[in-house]
Amino acid sequence: MRDVRAVSIDVIQAVLDGAPLNDALDHHRDHPRLPEIQFITFGVFRFYDQLQALLALLLNKSLKAKDRDIEVVLLIALFQLQHSRVKPYAIVDESVKLCVSLKKVWAKGVVNASLRRFQREHEALLGELVQSEEAFYSHPQYLIDRIKSAYPSDWQAILDANNGQAPMSLRVNTQQASRDSYLASLKNAGIEADVCEHSTAGLRLRSAVNVSALPNFSEGAVSVQDEAAQLAVYILAPKSGEKILDACAAPGGKACHLWEYEPAVRLTALDVSESRLNKVRENCTRLKANMQTVCADLRQYSETGFDAVLLDAPCSALGVIRRHPDIKTLRSEEDIASAVALQAEVLDAAWRCLKSGGRLLYATCSILPEENSEQIAAFLARHADAREQPIDASWGHAMAHGRQILPGESAMDGFYYALLVMA
Repeated sequence: MRDVRAVSIDVIQAVLDGAPLNDALDHHRDHPRLPEIQFITFGVFRFYDQLQALLALLLNKSLKAKDRDIEVVLLIALFQLQHSRVKPYAIVDESVKLCVSLKKVWAKGVVNASLRRFQREHEALLGELVQSEEAFYSHPQYLIDRIKSAYPSDWQAILDANNGQAPMSLRVNTQQASRDSYLASLKNAGIEADVCEHSTAGLRLRSAVNVSALPNFSEGAVSVQDEAAQLAVYILAPKSGEKILDACAAPGGKACHLWEYEPAVRLTALDVSESRLNKVRENCTRLKANMQTVCADLRQYSETGFDAVLLDAPCSALGVIRRHPDIKTLRSEEDIASAVALQAEVLDAAWRCLKSGGRLLYATCSILPEENSEQIAAFLARHADAREQPIDASWGHAMAHGRQILPGESAMDGFYYALLVMA
């Protein structure tokens, strides 16, 4: 079995080549020390900008592109020296040995000298990072600037929350058991949890566990879902007999929650990706949920007459960075502009699916106004038959349009909702 650090190098290099972190990890799900690999790889991308800044201070000259593997060895070691319980001498020793296994013996001296210097001068080196927002907050500068502009009073708290670890939250399948009874089952299994504040089906674990440890998980008693994502069903409030479309359904968390809340709805789960739609079907099988699944591009979808549409729109996902820290490395300003354009298209397409008097719930896991309140303002300007229905809630912040949850508020992910009604 390959060493944890060696596998971590492969995963990090795959992400730097453009693969999402979770996709890169999928190739190693059977590794017996997967949690350690996840700790290292998530940690490196959580603090990537800071680690790169430290590396620039430690190296006399930049490494060549063909030696990116050695750069990754150093990034891993710098992360471990600050955030792991591994003995510093062991981190340095293993990093030097990696140079040999990577067939780059010449790099042993560079790695050894750089890491030992960090051990000696870490306070001074970390102090220098204060001069750079990008390094100090470990976010790309364009993203810091955007968040500052949108949230001048909250930007630092948002950046800090992004660099934290998200809790593991559950949604109890109330068709099988009550939240209180499942909480008791967790306690009997030795798993500590608390009830969520805003979702009546939500529980938050005090420490994350493998889903195989959750009582009756495979039988559909519970699903893993952040509390912010669970709020969609309470806003849309499906009623018995209603015809409802989840327009961008994969992997199916919200669609299944709609069914759990009201199993007598006529529910269609639509997604453009057949492989991702298979995830919806797998969840339906596990939860024993009943819905139609359709693989189609919403912009070409022709069925109409829906009482309600849930549109969890494609977005930058900047509200879930703490769950996907590689977003900070992979996402670009151009990607955000593309998401905004696509959101406008799918909003118009979803609106065509509604019947008169129907309601559309627009959702994103972004915190940027251009994807959220500004997107809704532009939509309302295009559609004279649309009106916004204010969301009366104790969570989040009322915006010019819709309601915004910021990352870490009530331990939730960053999420946005706006409810629209067709005249």
